Amino acid sequence: QEKIFQFYELARKILTFEILNPSISLDNKYFSLAAINKNIGWQRCVSVNKMLDLYFGYQVYQDKLIRMKSSLVFVIKKELKKNKTKIQQHTKTLNSDQKAENYRQLGDIIMANLYKIKPGQEYVEVENPYKNNEKELISLDPSLSANANAQRYYKLYNKAKNAAKVSRELLQNLKDEENYLESVLVSINMADDISTLLEIQEEITAQGLIKQSISGKKKDKKEKIEIDFVEIN
Repeated sequence: QEKIFQFYELARKILTFEILNPSISLDNKYFSLAAINKNIGWQRCVSVNKMLDLYFGYQVYQDKLIRMKSSLVFVIKKELKKNKTKIQQHTKTLNSDQKAENYRQLGDIIMANLYKIKPGQEYVEVENPYKNNEKELISLDPSLSANANAQRYYKLYNKAKNAAKVSRELLQNLKDEENYLESVLVSINMADDISTLLEIQEEITAQGLIKQSISGKKKDKKEKIEIDFVEIN
């Protein structure tokens, strides 16, 4: 009963403002008029109004932090998706290497069998030395001469070879960009203050990933929350 009475007296004094110890937790997540919970690290505020300003200021700050982080994550994930699509496209183009080699071989075979090809033929059956001299039917353009058909395959060879070369170079750039975007995503998720997110935003804006700030307005100064406490006696 004595403990109940003591608790009652403490509650009465707090509610009647006989004793006040306005405090906010070290992580700004909690506030108290009495700071009686010893499991929480408290810092005493100069006034109740200051305590409430700090607490609700922190809540507004956290809300903005979460919204800004979400916006940046959306931008990076969108870029990663586009990047992966391009990687898939250029990976397929790399198969042009084998296709190019096949075109070259067909051109060589036609050149070696010019005497067998008559004007207007759509196909010619020949032995393919690249496949153990197996019989193979090669498609021809009937409007072209035998030599012109061979040149047509050589042109296809050069086109496919060049496409594969370009894709190989682009793939490396795309993979480097993917690694960069993944690292930015990690940095965004680890960020615990708006100042860090603003720095990341400036960086990806400079990289051309976004055209302007998420808010749509340039800021002259990085937003911050100043918290002034007095020591607990």
